[in-house]
Amino acid sequence: MKSVFISCFILLSFIFLHPSGLIFAQEERNLTENQKEEKKRQLLLREMQRLIETARMAGFSEEEIRKIKLQRNGKVYHVWSFVEEEKQRYSQQQTIPQQPKKYLTVQDITEELIEEESESLSTIRQELFFSGEEEK
Repeated sequence: MKSVFISCFILLSFIFLHPSGLIFAQEERNLTENQKEEKKRQLLLREMQRLIETARMAGFSEEEIRKIKLQRNGKVYHVWSFVEEEKQRYSQQQTIPQQPKKYLTVQDITEELIEEESESLSTIRQELFFSGEEEK
């Protein structure tokens, strides 16, 4: 009975876990370089926020928390300043109004051509129209 249960559990775990792993791998390949950097930055930010919260729960003072440094991949990060900079960057991104994308349609191009054509025709008419006075 135990062996049947274990074999069913293993079989189900392969069914549910394997396709999701493939999907995540495909998504990772499709990300651009900027998206990959942003994802890494978000992971680092979450780790630093957890570190600050853990330090608060452990009884560290605010001054000690602000002095915490983290070394990762040869870079030294000041945790408190990094988190504050990310908060400011996020708030600035939220305040910048996102303009909707405008796509050119055939009607837009046609209207522009008609407008240019009427302008050019009116200038030609003005040049050709004889007002009765000769130019010197």
